[in-house]
Parts: sequence; C-alpha cells; structure tokens
Amino acid sequence: MVTTDLKEVFKMLFTAPAEACVEAEASYRAIWLQWLLDLQKMLKTQKLKSTKANNAIISHLDLAPVMKFDGIVECGVTMRIASISEKGKSVSTGIQLGVIETTGSFGFMHRQTNESVMQAKAQYTVTNREVSLANYLGHFSIDLASPSDLTTAISFLKKTSPILAEDASGVQTSSNQDL
Repeated sequence: MVTTDLKEVFKMLFTAPAEACVEAEASYRAIWLQWLLDLQKMLKTQKLKSTKANNAIISHLDLAPVMKFDGIVECGVTMRIASISEKGKSVSTGIQLGVIETTGSFGFMHRQTNESVMQAKAQYTVTNREVSLANYLGHFSIDLASPSDLTTAISFLKKTSPILAEDASGVQTSSNQDL
C-alpha cells in the first residue's frame, strides 16, 4: 500500500503550475537557440559578405518565434484514506475421563473498516507578457546585428538553458562555429 505525506501532496498541488511555467520558459530558450543555430547555418551556406550578413540577421530577427502563454490551470487531488482494524480471540478447552473426551472452542472476530475521501482543488491564472527573441536578448545587452553577435547569442542561450543538457526534443547545440 502506498502512503503519501499529506503535506507533500498539498505542496505539489500548489507549486506544480509555477514549476511548469519555469520549465516552459526554459523550453522557449531552447527553441530560440535552435532557431539561431538554423539561421547561422543558412548564413554559412550563403557565404554572405559582412554587410549582407548583417542585413540578413536583422531582417530574419522578426521571423523568430514570439513567446506568450496565457491560460487557466486547474489542478485537483483526490485521495482515498482507508483503515482496517481486526481483533480476534479464541478459547479452547477439553476434558478427558478415561476413554471419553470432550472438547470445545469458542472464538470471535471483530473487523472494522473506515474510509474517507479527501479532495483538494486549486485554480491558477498564468500569464506572461509577449516576449520576442530580440527583447529577451536585449535585456542582457545582446544585440543581434552581426554574425559575431549571433555567435554571442548562441553561446549565451547554451549557458542559460538548463534543459539543453538533457533535451530530448532534438535541439543540437554542438555546431557553434564562428562565421
């Protein structure tokens, strides 16, 4: 029978949506990183001169995914709490007189079961403002205007995305070469 600490159940109920938001934002960074790596590959295959490469980066920046989430999350937990207690007693006795023998026994058992159902629900409204790649990187003083800025942004996102080391979505982060 599995037992769970009630305190842990409520902690999970009240923190799971916030933890999911943090993980979603980490996934956003991984998506942006993949987008920048793809842009870097495109620029390498075209072998553009510096000015044209700069213009290509600036014009493609508007095509980067814009992240925003907004919604209502409802979480609920239903737990069944059951207990069973059982008590039993028995007595046996016997008498023997010569070849005649008499025995007898008496017993009783008392079983009691209790069951309770506990339900807890929570509703969260989660939202963030719309965030573009340019705005996000701008908060860290990274301006995407040249191939070296692109390399800097890729390096920054690799370092700050905790899920990238174990990312199962196929984000490849090993092809970071200077243009």
